[in-house]
Amino acid sequence: MNRLRLERQIREVDAGSDTWRTIARAAPPWEVVRDGASAVLWNTREMTRIGTLEGVWASSVARYLNAMEPRSGLALAELLWLVGGHGNMADVQSQAHRLLTAMNVDAVT
Repeated sequence: MNRLRLERQIREVDAGSDTWRTIARAAPPWEVVRDGASAVLWNTREMTRIGTLEGVWASSVARYLNAMEPRSGLALAELLWLVGGHGNMADVQSQAHRLLTAMNVDAVT
């Protein structure tokens, strides 16, 4: 990959991280609670229902949404920011670990 293309991609990742940070900050904190065959998405700050997930994919979508709640969304934004030219490899690896921790994704053994 040539240097100009790499620099352009780094700038795009940097800009995208700012956009993603704005999106993650605007979302309320949530939790998905399974309720029989469906799952309920709750705003945990105001304890209000955001929506209900139903159908064959409800369980998988619930797990995904619980992993990608706003704290992990912000951790992803920080990782993208580091990749976008603001960090070294050690910073990127450390933030990637923080992201996986925020998502409650354990290492596969």
